[in-house]
Amino acid sequence: MLAPDKGDVLVVDVATGLCGTAHGLPLSQFTERHEFNLGDVKTERQWDASAEDARRAAALIFVLQSGLASRSVLRTANQGLYRGQSVYFYWPEEASIEVIDSERLRSFRRLRLAAIAFRLAMSVKQRAKNLRHPVAFSRRIVGRWRSSYRWKCAIASVDSLARDNVDSLARGKIEPIPAQFIDPQRLPSPQHPIPGKGLYVRLDYWAKLTAGGSYGHTCFVAKSESRVTEHFECIVAQPYPLLKSLGVKQRVIRANHTSASAADLIFCGERLLPQLRRSFNKGGISYVYERSVLGSWLTALLCQEHRIPYIIEYNGSELAIARSFGTPYQREDLLETIENYAFAAATMISVVSKPIADSLVKRGVPAKKILINPNCVDPDVYSPLPDPQREELRAELGFGLDDVVIGFCGTFGGWHGVEVLAAAIPKICQQNENVSFVLIGDGNLKHLVNSVIAQHELQERVRDLGLTPQLEAARRLAACDILLSPHSSNIDGGTFFGSPTKLFEYMSLGAAIVCSDLAQIGEVMRPALQIEDFADGPPSVTDQRGVLVAPGVVDEVVEAVGYLSSNTELRKALGNNARKAAIENFTWDIHVENLWRFLAGVPLKGYAQAVRAGSKSG
Repeated sequence: MLAPDKGDVLVVDVATGLCGTAHGLPLSQFTERHEFNLGDVKTERQWDASAEDARRAAALIFVLQSGLASRSVLRTANQGLYRGQSVYFYWPEEASIEVIDSERLRSFRRLRLAAIAFRLAMSVKQRAKNLRHPVAFSRRIVGRWRSSYRWKCAIASVDSLARDNVDSLARGKIEPIPAQFIDPQRLPSPQHPIPGKGLYVRLDYWAKLTAGGSYGHTCFVAKSESRVTEHFECIVAQPYPLLKSLGVKQRVIRANHTSASAADLIFCGERLLPQLRRSFNKGGISYVYERSVLGSWLTALLCQEHRIPYIIEYNGSELAIARSFGTPYQREDLLETIENYAFAAATMISVVSKPIADSLVKRGVPAKKILINPNCVDPDVYSPLPDPQREELRAELGFGLDDVVIGFCGTFGGWHGVEVLAAAIPKICQQNENVSFVLIGDGNLKHLVNSVIAQHELQERVRDLGLTPQLEAARRLAACDILLSPHSSNIDGGTFFGSPTKLFEYMSLGAAIVCSDLAQIGEVMRPALQIEDFADGPPSVTDQRGVLVAPGVVDEVVEAVGYLSSNTELRKALGNNARKAAIENFTWDIHVENLWRFLAGVPLKGYAQAVRAGSKSG
């Protein structure tokens, strides 16, 4: 059989059932899933798997429009492999191609069966909604399907996967691998990098991000880790443009899925394991850092197999969040088993706040392996602009030199205090004629803000920039004089466990900050001014970093902005102090350095050390 680069390549458009021949495609260079543009291939004749040209082709490329491959495609691909042909799946929307072997086909079959089971469950649920006896109906339909071959295959596949690749993890011997790559006498630095390779893994395939706190956290942590590691690579389920801008190498391994359901969470783990295993089999990995993803057991398993130190970044329980919103995951016990396995395998677990650490301890995780390490900022990216550039930017946004510009950046949802922002905007504009707003971001509560802007006809005083790429958002926030972070308590009434990335970004921009006195937010901003400090006129500023207001109290936000909008020197003094505190305590380089310090057993730096010592002062 000819090599695929030299022989005819038959391209099959699955959607139309037509095929065509291509020549000279560089297929031999591909080993797994890669970015690739197939280009235009004329598919003019009807596809027939038994035709002579189909049998003689060096390679078969099936052009798919979705992540799932049909039964006929899987059967034909298997026949091609049996004949010794090279087989590839190609997705034109993603411009990606994947090498298919027998192991990949098995994964696609399992994924297809899981999708069938999920669709059946949704169909039964939907049809039962409008019936007088939905429970009896559901039982009757499911009873019929359980006798069918397809249902039995789907359930057997899910149960087999759970039994073989998840439940067995809990029964196996789990031994955290010590971090022997750390020398306490010479911590990692750009001058003395960690030898070998470091991997950053994030496999939440359903989160297509281009901006935001989570997105920035990943990119800037990876940048700081890459600076002190000899060789470094990120393995992600979606391309991160910011990683490319920061010069950090990334490899995308995509998952075929229908939803972020429990079945997909588990099956995509099975689906991605061979791809991830190839990276580990190359050897030379000194450590692996993973942002914890619900349902992902791959990295923990491979670190155990290869005896590699495994660092987890854990940002709170998605299972608990789902329960609090009344939509718990199916097979929650199985997903929790996966999390517990990863926690047991971890050399250390990095969390951004004490409440998250406490929740892990309640689940039986030893406190000695948990590092409380808050979110941080890159002070080079988030920095004040020189006056000429700042004036140019403000003019670009439609602001004059005498305008006081108030900024808000966030996801406009949940606890970000969007209700407070919406109520405060018209009051602030009414009381301060020289004030305008810049809003960056989007989310499910954005309509609250849009509504008051329209109701009070404030379109000329509010610049809504919407979703904005991370670096561009940083530049535009630099036009602001005051920045708002009116976070509210947790929706479910629980303890606020957040560490808002935007707070640290605000601090680094050198503007005056008005924020809620809420858990870690208040700790980080102290020393700070409060509303009562303005009772006798403008207060003197020593080392205060901003103005703290009571969470959810709109009038305090309005009052604080009013004081700051009329006092330029007060704004500058608070902004300078905030940036100084950010640089000294809250940079991503410090955040990453604390990982190595924790592993080496030496004193931490900045806020992390204060928390470890039992202090609440930043």
